[in-house]
Amino acid sequence: MFDFLKARLGSVYCHEIGTKARFEKLRLSNKSISLSTGTSDLLFHYISIATKSAREHEFTHAVSIDLNPAHYIVDGFFSRKNLRKTSESLARLIYDLGTHPNIKTGTLVVADILNVRFNGNNHNMLGIFKIESRENFLQFLAAEDSISLGQVTAFSPEQIDKACLIAYDGGSFRVFTSEPTSADTKYWKREFLGVSPLVDARLHTENLTVACKYIAGSIAKKEGPKAKATFLGGVLSYLDDNREFAYEDFRNQFLDSATSAEFEEFVTKQLGDPNVLQEFAISNESLKGFARPAERTVTLDTGVKIVFPPASEAYVERGYDETTKKSYYKIYFRSES
Repeated sequence: MFDFLKARLGSVYCHEIGTKARFEKLRLSNKSISLSTGTSDLLFHYISIATKSAREHEFTHAVSIDLNPAHYIVDGFFSRKNLRKTSESLARLIYDLGTHPNIKTGTLVVADILNVRFNGNNHNMLGIFKIESRENFLQFLAAEDSISLGQVTAFSPEQIDKACLIAYDGGSFRVFTSEPTSADTKYWKREFLGVSPLVDARLHTENLTVACKYIAGSIAKKEGPKAKATFLGGVLSYLDDNREFAYEDFRNQFLDSATSAEFEEFVTKQLGDPNVLQEFAISNESLKGFARPAERTVTLDTGVKIVFPPASEAYVERGYDETTKKSYYKIYFRSES
């Protein structure tokens, strides 16, 4: 998604964020850190790993977006470009949210990242990262006539626990965030950043695939794994072959009265609106994560192997011939190539 090949770091500030609930301190640094070319390149490499799975979000607030603290701080940065004050404000904000003892201590890294390329254009972005994981490393210490072995506690650049990139594009903020090694979405996304997933084709398609997996599980309980594979294979073919999703057409093809009621109940319960998946553009990118039914191979005692592609077993009948006292497979088809 992001190309950092020609990007460079402007300024970088680091602050130590203690957990307020455990009476740990907030330590602010009033000086930016200096990075060598090699260190900068290494940091970009790990930033690219941390943001590889970043999803686009948008700032939200129940009353007014102007009351969202993170939005207010970010807006000030893009208006005045004072990274030190921005980083300190973000550090104070996230520290004040550390009211639960399970929230981990960490280092907040705030960076001005220039010339990041995405969607065919270059953007200056605000990078916000929190590093919580610490590891023990062995270090060789060379003296004039000897070498000793010591231990140092540090973080692995591969373990950037929380990452966010923000750009100002077309009159609004574009927020991309991820938690590569963490699952506490509420703390980072909802409470600190105050963002929710951008409602677009990608989100609608992912919600649809989740609902379809739920229905597939229900079908498996009632009719068995073969019926489940047939359903998922048919749904996947439908989504691959169409650019637009229309629930009425989808329901007529794949759902009966019972499963359509289950589908609508699931969507209402999970998404809060039974009509949210009525019509939308299908995102091919989101289909990559859809669990595709596995291909199945059957080896017979005669040495013959039969390969069943996903959903193909709906056109195969298995039987037993009393005359020969042997089992058989019967295949139905219209044409061959």
